[in-house]
Amino acid sequence: MKCKKSFLLLLAVVSIFTACGKTTSDSAQEPVGQEVSNNPSSKSIQLLSSDMLYGSGNREGYYYAARTENGDTLIHYIDYTADSDIVLCNQPNCSHNGEECAAWFAYCGAPLNLFVDEQSIYILNGGATFDKFTLEHFGKSALPKIEKCNLDGSNRQFVISFQANEAISSMPASDGQNLYFFVTSYSENQSETRLITLDANNGNVVSENAFSQGAPGIIGAYDRMLVIDSPADNFSGNSIFTYNVDTQEIKERYQGERGTCVCRQDTCYILDGTTGKISRISLQSGEETILETDLITKGLMFCSLENVTDKGFVVAGYLEGESSKINMLVELDGSSHVQTIKAQAADEYDKQLNLQIFAQKDNELLVAPIRLNSVMTIPIGENELGDIEELCYRFGWITTEDFWSDQPNYRMIDNAA
Repeated sequence: MKCKKSFLLLLAVVSIFTACGKTTSDSAQEPVGQEVSNNPSSKSIQLLSSDMLYGSGNREGYYYAARTENGDTLIHYIDYTADSDIVLCNQPNCSHNGEECAAWFAYCGAPLNLFVDEQSIYILNGGATFDKFTLEHFGKSALPKIEKCNLDGSNRQFVISFQANEAISSMPASDGQNLYFFVTSYSENQSETRLITLDANNGNVVSENAFSQGAPGIIGAYDRMLVIDSPADNFSGNSIFTYNVDTQEIKERYQGERGTCVCRQDTCYILDGTTGKISRISLQSGEETILETDLITKGLMFCSLENVTDKGFVVAGYLEGESSKINMLVELDGSSHVQTIKAQAADEYDKQLNLQIFAQKDNELLVAPIRLNSVMTIPIGENELGDIEELCYRFGWITTEDFWSDQPNYRMIDNAA
């Protein structure tokens, strides 16, 4: 039975920005084709992402992938101690445009995504499924694959690759030894999604579990649990499950109207964009607590839950009659106000002005007060090149207090790159 209590009395927000995502029955659903590791790790699992899917951080710094003018990728590193943004390369006078550079990856027709834990950087190529030109032009380099390297960019290793009709379809989680992620295989008129448990040290697949629930994605992790969001048919609702990686037990923890989700440890927060209500779901028990907000009465539309902090909730959306995306800051009692500090637009067409949070260090938030456009020239057809614009950022720190009280007191990151 679903149990509801006063939200304010039960709210226990945990501000951990390196493990998050974007009811209740304990009935178990058995995955198909499971194969259990003989030596499951006892370490807790973490989702290797933050609320912003641009990069990934650990205790020491933040890593992200930036594209060059010809589409190649460079790993950038924001050092939290030095407050600097550098290309992750220790070669003196390196031009960062070839294989001798540890930070450089050749353009392969598909974007690369970086995910880090306390030991390694994982470089994921999600694949160019359905892109016939890219697959023919770039061949094996356009296939979905995972590579890894040390945190300083050294010792790059191939881990695993998949077929042309497959795609890495979720963010990964890690327990320090195994990676956990979804792969979707496509065939005519149908698809199949399976959860992969991969030993990242040797590239061996420990298990593959087929999932029949919608189009699942990993949105969080805690203890030995993955938190999985599986949209209902036509994306009309949410079904949120916990999955024990050791026992393969699945428990449904929430089913309801479609909303945006943020996970904090063993708690999931869901914003219903049609009513403005924020549900707090205990992933241990499935207990749901609802916070009524004034977001909709204040005219916020197309809203999404972006972050959860110890002061409240950051919700992005559009005010009625306005074309620019803004943040609404929701207090713990459900009242909200428009955040007046905004990002500097990349150009006159850039309307996403809400200040986005990328990571957190102590009581400071890593944000991007300045947005810029870069132009890259890449192959777009046989013997044809095209110019593609890509957004890039200038980063800075702001205290949680200043973020919440609309004070633009930024400490900008030195962009040595």
